[in-house]
Amino acid sequence: MAAASSSSLAPPAVPMELHAGNRDRLVATLRGCFSASLRPLRSLVLLQGGEEQTRYCTDHLELFRQESYFVYLFGVRDPGFYGAIVNPLPFFFPGVR
Repeated sequence: MAAASSSSLAPPAVPMELHAGNRDRLVATLRGCFSASLRPLRSLVLLQGGEEQTRYCTDHLELFRQESYFVYLFGVRDPGFYGAIVNPLPFFFPGVR
């Protein structure tokens, strides 16, 4: 008889420092591109995360998977988030005013 698997559907934990490093590398790349042009060095990167989808206008929600680049930069796996890369890093939470 085969032993029960201890696998989980949850992704492995990733330290938030990894995502901060990813954002820092993106900012460094953008600064390098902008410094080579006449554009100003001050800019804003605004990204929208994934949204939950329903199936054919019913109450059935499809299995949500966050947009890969959003997870890469921010580590957020929940739907409905926006992220902006400025200093300090703000988050725009869905439904919060």
